[in-house]
Amino acid sequence: MASLPRPLLGLSAGLLAVTVLTSCGSDASNDDTNASDPSESTSIEASDSPSSADPTASAPTATDPVPVTSAPPSSSSVDPSNPVDGLFLTAEEMPGLNDQTVWTDAGTEPEGTTPFGDCAKFSLVDSGADAASVRNFTAAGSQRAAQLIATFADAKSAWRVEQVLRGWHRDCAKQLDADVEKVNPILPATVGTGKAFTYLLQFGKADAEEHHFNGVAVNRLGATISIVLIDNAGQDYNYDVGQEPAQQAARAVADKLG
Repeated sequence: MASLPRPLLGLSAGLLAVTVLTSCGSDASNDDTNASDPSESTSIEASDSPSSADPTASAPTATDPVPVTSAPPSSSSVDPSNPVDGLFLTAEEMPGLNDQTVWTDAGTEPEGTTPFGDCAKFSLVDSGADAASVRNFTAAGSQRAAQLIATFADAKSAWRVEQVLRGWHRDCAKQLDADVEKVNPILPATVGTGKAFTYLLQFGKADAEEHHFNGVAVNRLGATISIVLIDNAGQDYNYDVGQEPAQQAARAVADKLG
């Protein structure tokens, strides 16, 4: 079974939560809200770049970290007085797997050097974030969730890492290393501000009665990116279109970032 995001200490091996990558002090006016929405395609195209980016520049590959061309990374510790801390979803705001889900905030910590999420190949700091922190959530039974928030130097840097995240999704089956490996397509999420997309992972042993179902939501607003991972071990995963936990999370994160 694939390993959980390393920052989710003590959680089951299937945990995926929405990760938020954020830039302190970013201005929403710098976001590419009028540009084409790359969440409608899994391809990585330079034409999807924000308006501030060089249209001739190529998008980063999925296998290499994004080069850091800005100032040296700042500390990734979370300061309760820092406005970035307010961008995390609270336990009440994190969508549940069902009406009975009651999340508990299990604490916030720096991302560290290990990748966050079963599709990730590098940490977000190694991929170009100035700083990144993770908030973990627990609930009864096998339900787990987490959110990562990272800060970038500018909107172009955040956009480039978003393209890397899309590449990791494309290659995710190789990362899962399970008998059953199903990586569902990227779906755009309708949000009021910024860009967002979601996808679902299913993996486990071939003869197991239950598999892990991991909903992933990625948001970006200007220099801010959010990835949320919501996991449950079960026999099925049935929701109305647009009401999946990851889609709900994408909308909740957009409200926080906006």
